[in-house]
Amino acid sequence: MKQNKTRKEIIYLYVIQITNMAIPFVTLPFLTHTLGAEYYGKLSYAQAVSMIYVFLVDFGFNFSAARAIGVNKDKPEFINAVYTNVQVIKLFLFLLLLFLSMLFYYIHGGDTVDNNLFMVGSISSLGSIFVSSWVFQGLGINSILAIINLFFRLISLCLIFIYIKVRDDVVLAAFLMLMPLIVVGITVQLFFLKRGVVFFSIKLINFNFIKKLFLESYHNFSASLLTLGFTYFNPLLIKYLFGDAALGVYSVADKLVNIMRQLYMPVVQGNFSNICCSISKGNTSDVRNIIIRVFSYFTAITLFSYMVNILIGSWILDFIFGRGYSLSELNVMFNLICIMLVIQLVISYSIILVNLIIIPAGYSYYLKRAYFWGLFLYVVSFYPVVNIFDIYGVPIAILLVEASIVIHFVIFVRNKMDWLFQK
Repeated sequence: MKQNKTRKEIIYLYVIQITNMAIPFVTLPFLTHTLGAEYYGKLSYAQAVSMIYVFLVDFGFNFSAARAIGVNKDKPEFINAVYTNVQVIKLFLFLLLLFLSMLFYYIHGGDTVDNNLFMVGSISSLGSIFVSSWVFQGLGINSILAIINLFFRLISLCLIFIYIKVRDDVVLAAFLMLMPLIVVGITVQLFFLKRGVVFFSIKLINFNFIKKLFLESYHNFSASLLTLGFTYFNPLLIKYLFGDAALGVYSVADKLVNIMRQLYMPVVQGNFSNICCSISKGNTSDVRNIIIRVFSYFTAITLFSYMVNILIGSWILDFIFGRGYSLSELNVMFNLICIMLVIQLVISYSIILVNLIIIPAGYSYYLKRAYFWGLFLYVVSFYPVVNIFDIYGVPIAILLVEASIVIHFVIFVRNKMDWLFQK
């Protein structure tokens, strides 16, 4: 019964996710043609700022709080306490970051457009507080959030086509792309209130509990924080090393390849809650079977995507983006995609190891060690690799780091959870 429910949830998520994947294919050619490579790079800068701020406000609760809810589904009072105190922490973090952003805005000189994009990106992170995706994750009802998100993304899509006319509309484009996160969050809160999913109560605020939740999430956050150097900060590095036009090329390649990650996440989201329960109850054979199926699936879809890119990737890029990019820029984009697809294969294994094994098993503390090593390797290798391979050096450096991290994870899981490798 539980397996059928999980399967239905995954299928439902995939239907929505595929629709979500279609949206960038509609907006991406339009925006690259309207804004051009340089100003699309500026738009990508705003998106990078938003992702960094969302990451900081989330503070790792998407894993730790989701796990706490996942193993206590039958304790509504406990779930309400988790929800209330996590929201208090996240609101404090947002207000702190907003204060720092305003200082940066008024003190920092430079390009006015970039400064305005920075503020749009930072303010949009308010939505991550309201969206509370970790609640849906812990309860295993991610499809509901996906439907709400899809609805407002479609509205955003329509507004982009109506109001974005020239490249000087780049700030408005960033607003229309990023601010729906706040609208989605408000809608989610209304859904919580109407359905009684969770309740925020001032009476449940407990500073000892806040401290406990903060410390539990700190392992996830501090570990993930070490990944910022070779993940979310890459667009910023490219912007300042190679310019906005190069960022415009890199960002398109990155968005196209990240579609692979969209295919990964429904499987992870659909199985996360059940794996948490199975590990806590000692049902190791169930966990092992799920891991094998997910591993095989991730490998198959990534290899298929790589072959499609090799065979017809250049033609697709020219057909879709030929009006906004030069032939040389399209060639760079194709080569970047080839490297990035290999990275995605490695990352898919990392997702399995972290999201479906290490975190559900309660070993989040180890992530810091692996990610610290990854950050060290990235810092040491980035400049010489970029100096040799130019912009291609950025994904090559990431590939080296991600492969090294996966090796660390495999060794750790092998030592701590050898039952995964037993028949």
